Amino acid sequence: MDTRILGDVGQEPFEIGNTTEAQAAVDTERRETLLTRWFLALTLLATIAWWVGLSTTDRLAQITLGKAFTGEARWLLLLGDALFAGVLPVLGLILLRYRSELLAPLLWVHFGGQAYAFLVSIVGAVLDPAACYGAYVMMLSAGAALTFAMRHGRVPILWGPFRFQDSSTSDVNSNMRKTLFQTVGMWIVFFLGFPTGMTAFERAVGWRLLPSVSPVLLTTSMVIFVVLGAIGVTSGVEMAKRGAGTPLPSEGTQKLVVSGPYAYVRNPMALLAVLQGVALGAALNSGLTVVYSVMGGIAWELLVRPLEEEHLSNKFGGEYEAYLERVRCWIPNVHRIRP
Repeated sequence: MDTRILGDVGQEPFEIGNTTEAQAAVDTERRETLLTRWFLALTLLATIAWWVGLSTTDRLAQITLGKAFTGEARWLLLLGDALFAGVLPVLGLILLRYRSELLAPLLWVHFGGQAYAFLVSIVGAVLDPAACYGAYVMMLSAGAALTFAMRHGRVPILWGPFRFQDSSTSDVNSNMRKTLFQTVGMWIVFFLGFPTGMTAFERAVGWRLLPSVSPVLLTTSMVIFVVLGAIGVTSGVEMAKRGAGTPLPSEGTQKLVVSGPYAYVRNPMALLAVLQGVALGAALNSGLTVVYSVMGGIAWELLVRPLEEEHLSNKFGGEYEAYLERVRCWIPNVHRIRP
């Protein structure tokens, strides 16, 4: 594996519990290969299903293509889709097995095609708001394609506040203040700024995820958002109190935290942020906010998780390896683990 992704860990394998660094790298590569295979296969299957749907019902064309693409324009669009979302995924599956070194350039080409299709879908949905679902789907598809291209292209992301570095202080009060400041900043950017802008755009062009939002759905979504937010704040507080650090990688914990929400799931803040975004999107009747939140989870899984797990394995050794075996990343345990 490329050390720009896994981090600088020296020349010789060293022991991490009962697993060597070399074995950990092999496991990571296998997981990456499996995820890429699933992504390419699902892209191909979704494309085939869309084509079949277009040939069997007019409704699918109405909500994905709209009135802007008819006649020759529609066939040109479908031809491009067959190439970028049909032929390229098949070629990617072949390269993944036989010539994996050529996969990264192909994934960038695939992303280019998906990004173009996303822009085209936006134009179609602006001209005919009933086709907004096509824009939502293509936003997710293009975002996933970008993430896989970045992963296989070894695009560095450990810079600025995202570089791994321990907190500059062990003082609980200081780390609590930093955590509060980080939380407020993140909420303003990701739960206020971006959703507000996307919702305003949707309102301006007439897009609606649902025909209407009932009072029950609105209330339920906001209650879920607040409850999940409270658990997220608790996770940050636990890092400051037990870990002598903050949730921000550049002010990371000096100790491994396995208490509080971390006793049930390894990355509660990532999981909660995705679910909060989906709840907020439902409350705002904003499909863009829902898709943007799901894309955040995909990006974290593919770009951040491998780096973080490698870093923590190097830092905490067997203690973290034991934690990995007992607690899942995305699906919370039913019972709380004991340190």
